[in-house]
Amino acid sequence: MFLGHIGAMDTFARGLLNAARIVEEGILSKMIKQRYAGYEEGLGKKITEGKATFEECEEFIKLNGEP
Repeated sequence: MFLGHIGAMDTFARGLLNAARIVEEGILSKMIKQRYAGYEEGLGKKITEGKATFEECEEFIKLNGEP
């Protein structure tokens, strides 16, 4: 049981180091920015501004398929 606890703490420490690296290198923010890049222009921007209509969204889906 003691050795299992040591192994678990080592795993926790490794996860913490990896999480710190992800934050420091900006990996997560880059992924989020890439994921939501479509909301910076076109229909995505209109949606975030509250100016898009359901008809525009429907037309977009008809042309581009479901997300």
